[in-house]
Amino acid sequence: MSESARRRLHGRLRLSHRAAWLLALNLAMLALLLIGSSGWNSLLSDATRLALSDLGAAVVRDLAGAERSAWPALLAGHSARHGVTITADGPKPPPGMPQRGPTRGDPWPPPHAHTPFMPSDAPPGPPPDRPNDGRPRQHRPPPDGPPPDRAGMADTSTPPGSFGPKPGSPDDRLTIAASGWRGPYRIVIPETIATDAGVQPIDIVVRADSLPALIAFLGIGRWLRLAALAIGGSALIWVPFFIGITRSIQRLERTTGLIAAGQFSVRVNEARSDEIGDLAAAVDDMAARLESHVGGQKQFLADVAHETISPLARIQLGLGMLEARVDGDARALLHDVQDDATQMAELLNELLLFSRAGVEAEQRPRVPTLLRQALMEAADREDVMPTHVEIDPALRVASHPPLLGRALGNLLRNARKHGGSGPIEVHAHADGAHVVLRLSDRGPGVPEAMVHRLGEPFFRGDASRDRSSGGHGLGIAIVSRCISACGGEVKFRNRDGGGFEVELRLQPA
Repeated sequence: MSESARRRLHGRLRLSHRAAWLLALNLAMLALLLIGSSGWNSLLSDATRLALSDLGAAVVRDLAGAERSAWPALLAGHSARHGVTITADGPKPPPGMPQRGPTRGDPWPPPHAHTPFMPSDAPPGPPPDRPNDGRPRQHRPPPDGPPPDRAGMADTSTPPGSFGPKPGSPDDRLTIAASGWRGPYRIVIPETIATDAGVQPIDIVVRADSLPALIAFLGIGRWLRLAALAIGGSALIWVPFFIGITRSIQRLERTTGLIAAGQFSVRVNEARSDEIGDLAAAVDDMAARLESHVGGQKQFLADVAHETISPLARIQLGLGMLEARVDGDARALLHDVQDDATQMAELLNELLLFSRAGVEAEQRPRVPTLLRQALMEAADREDVMPTHVEIDPALRVASHPPLLGRALGNLLRNARKHGGSGPIEVHAHADGAHVVLRLSDRGPGVPEAMVHRLGEPFFRGDASRDRSSGGHGLGIAIVSRCISACGGEVKFRNRDGGGFEVELRLQPA
């Protein structure tokens, strides 16, 4: 796989991640539609409205039966009991009557809390809501009694003749307001209270500082848990499906990458009965056909090279014997023929090496190999000693030692031949699941447009790497074939500032 393809692979959004993002986006859209259609009031179901009405009635009942100086303590008790801040806004005169008491927004209780609210035209004597003995008249529940307790809140009903809803019916005037997603949240419960001035409206205001506090107060956590359970159940149904698809696609991706690298013996082996299974079977069939075709081609090259070497050896032997019997211009012509025969012999040897690399790998298992030792042996054999070597002597790789040595020897010989008199540097280190070896020189390099073709049989990078310099275009191809047979991969690149670099990624032992 090319470097650009690998960058595209790692840069794109994975299918599993895309499915997770789509799920999150879907849930966010549902939440926005739910809250955006009716605001935070969408959290108020009929049961919740009834429970809030019961709470407001319970607070009003306590306030109506107490002196106004005791209202802060009563409201603080309700606040502590329900985990929120509960205040009272009012009383307020009914619609159409002049304002007699404190208005919305005034501090409560007012400084004159003990002064009864009396109409200006009230007759002398005890106020209408007090008995003749001067004691405050106690607020009594309606004849039917309080409704049952809901959501842990105190339960009562609105006094007869008030402005509130009928007992047992949800109050549509309840509202929730918020300054943002983080709160605070404000719930206004409209109620009525019996005062010295008669029955007057009053708002019970509930303040929740956070969304969890609001959810706990409204008692809808159970429904949210059920919703979360439904979402989790849906995820348990769909997630294995997506995981199965992504794993199959990843297996297909790895297999096709190995096939593209020349490892035609790999198979997907995907046991699926759907379209992905059909695709995996088609890939396996393609790999089998390619393996048969390439294997036949390798065998053909090996047979041709083997059958040609013997006659060529006899030709070289005859030319050597003939050299002693000719002189002058005939001897110069004979030397040219000998050079051609020598180049043909080298080409046939390289063809044999190229065709046998994969066969040898299939016949022998990989063994642990000391990388520095293999490099030094190849350098002695090619008589090309690197200028600088940085390899841990204990660093081991899994390889076929003859193939690894052949690849390293070809790289050293290529660096000396085309790198000029500059230094040859070799560095190796362990990098996660691979051992990375880099061999570089300071030669002219290869035209950038041709780098991706290096490793193809009989390909020469430029005019400096042609037959006149001894190259047949098989040296780098043999390197790629040998390293692939060792379970590794080869990368070629031009160096910054001039030069050429080959990177081998081998399997650690």
